Amino acid sequence: MPADGKLLWPTEWRKSKLCLLLPSGIMLVEMKILLISRPVVSSSALLTSVWLCGPEFLYNECSFHPETSVSTLNDSVSTLNDPVPEERCCVQSTIAVNHLPNSNDLFQKYSSLSKLKRVAAYCLRFVNNCRNSKDKITGFLNTSELTNAINMLIKSVQFIVFNNEITALKRNQALSCRSKILSLNPFLDNSGILRVGGRLRHANIAYGHKHQMLLKKGHILTDLIVGYYHKILLHAGPQLVQSSIQEQYWIIGARDVIRHLIRKYVKCCRIRTSITNQIMSDLPITRVSPSLTLWNRLRWSIPN
Repeated sequence: MPADGKLLWPTEWRKSKLCLLLPSGIMLVEMKILLISRPVVSSSALLTSVWLCGPEFLYNECSFHPETSVSTLNDSVSTLNDPVPEERCCVQSTIAVNHLPNSNDLFQKYSSLSKLKRVAAYCLRFVNNCRNSKDKITGFLNTSELTNAINMLIKSVQFIVFNNEITALKRNQALSCRSKILSLNPFLDNSGILRVGGRLRHANIAYGHKHQMLLKKGHILTDLIVGYYHKILLHAGPQLVQSSIQEQYWIIGARDVIRHLIRKYVKCCRIRTSITNQIMSDLPITRVSPSLTLWNRLRWSIPN
């Protein structure tokens, strides 16, 4: 507490300010007890004597204590050279954020299904050539490579969209009652692709016609497939496009998706113009003139 008896604010609780306010203070050189906050060896004789016994002048009476003025304190503080400086640890925190690759980035780069299939096929060929350096595949892409590429794309999309259903089927568990594809009786084929079930197992048709690959509306790959079939069918209507798509794929809500995408095509909007109606001539007089009613021209036969 200062000599005038006034209390200090918490912001003024500092060692330097307290020393300046004291009428007679202790030299910082005499405060060797501060060595405990310095990196010194604990077994040293200086630290042991000061820590256990304290400064030497404390053994004398108060009249023999050293008197130091404020100016002397200021000079001592400014000219003091601490041989053992205080070491402060600087802690740095580093946060590493791992951004997982987004699967939609590949689909957003290409606006056509044909180009997307070829890019995926070349990627699969590169992986195959890296694993099998002796039997490398070169030349143009064949049909099997393009088929494997589209199957890989559909499988990656299904793993994101129908993750809960695929996990349940792999564990031989029943699907949730809230699943939107529960009525389709889905199953996983040998390649791990989610397909539609049904009762056409013994039908004499292609395997893809009996069990179509499931897709969800709103995904970029679904829109690319609809646009691809719409173009190869020469901008056909929604019914023909839907029947052609369902030979291999089963899109949930396919009718709404196909109608929505076809209406967005600029070429189809230009072709789909309103039919002009020709102005007809006036009706003949016999069709607009009133005539006799039919009841007075009928012959009534009265039975005997």
